[in-house]
Amino acid sequence: MRKIAQFLLSLGLALSSFFAFAGGSNPGLYYGQIPTAAQWNSYFAAKLDYTPGAVNAIPYWDGSGNLLNSLITGDCTSAANVFTCTHASNITGGTQWGVLYQSAVGTTASTAAGTAGFVLTSNATSAPTFQNILGVTAGKAVQVDQAVTAWTRAATTTLGTSLNGTLSDTSTTITAFNGVAGVTYHVRALGAGIITYHATNLIITQGLADITTAAGDTFDVEMLTATTSRIKNYVAAVKLGEIISSEIPSGSAISLTSGVGANITSITITPGRWKITAEASFIGDGTTSVAQYQAGINTTSATYPAKARFRVISSTFVPAAGVGIGGPTGDLYIEVSANTPIYLVAGSTFTIGTFVAFGNIYATRY
Repeated sequence: MRKIAQFLLSLGLALSSFFAFAGGSNPGLYYGQIPTAAQWNSYFAAKLDYTPGAVNAIPYWDGSGNLLNSLITGDCTSAANVFTCTHASNITGGTQWGVLYQSAVGTTASTAAGTAGFVLTSNATSAPTFQNILGVTAGKAVQVDQAVTAWTRAATTTLGTSLNGTLSDTSTTITAFNGVAGVTYHVRALGAGIITYHATNLIITQGLADITTAAGDTFDVEMLTATTSRIKNYVAAVKLGEIISSEIPSGSAISLTSGVGANITSITITPGRWKITAEASFIGDGTTSVAQYQAGINTTSATYPAKARFRVISSTFVPAAGVGIGGPTGDLYIEVSANTPIYLVAGSTFTIGTFVAFGNIYATRY
């Protein structure tokens, strides 16, 4: 009996603690009581720790741990506790294909549609706009790789600022370029013309010599100042199979001095890859005593090459008068980045009489 009394006392204390812990108002329940639905609702209503909001309001927590509520406004509407949020189908004041930006706090605007090749720029103090980044004026993002619009007949050519310009004149000799200091212009020639080298005003880095342009040739004009320039990266238009040649007939043969190399003829090749072939012949007067003769292709004037040549050494002999002796030289394969002279060089060791040489040289682009 004593144990039962202790159990009931403990249970009563536990229930008292529970309802006391629940806080707020004590509903006054007693042991064995079964509350009705209405009583339960009244109990819970008395326990709410926030004030119920208006119909269709949404509760939210503030920064202090309080649960508050607010009505739905703006683009959201509510009906029967169902909330619907939509967005405007068009931006007020916008333009088709324009770019949306915030013009002020809480407002938006749209810039006009851009142009092909333009980029959207902003200086943080005005509305963003589309700008052409190619140009030579202050503030342009790119100030290189500009091109001339025309090659005028004036000796001093002023470079324009448009992209993909060309040299259009076919006869002018250019002695100077004018442009914007610090800008590099990319130029393409439409026809023949001459760009004249000058050690100060018009520097040509490839070959340090005048350039004869042809249709399709390209090069860069780097403006050191507004009136002084440097020509670089000259590239001749690719013309596969192009042939440059020189032929010297026997009637125009050159006279040789024993033991001294001489140029039979020469050609100048333009930038690119070339195969050079040649042949040379020698004629004596019937009294010439020949110990050896040779010919070859070289980039150095009047100098025998180490390769691309033939050489005949024999016991001294006397070729018949007017009878040509000789043959083809070896082939020379070469790639150049500037106009380069190529020489057909010949020579002989002989005594008595005279000895002459003639021949042909051919360069084929490949």
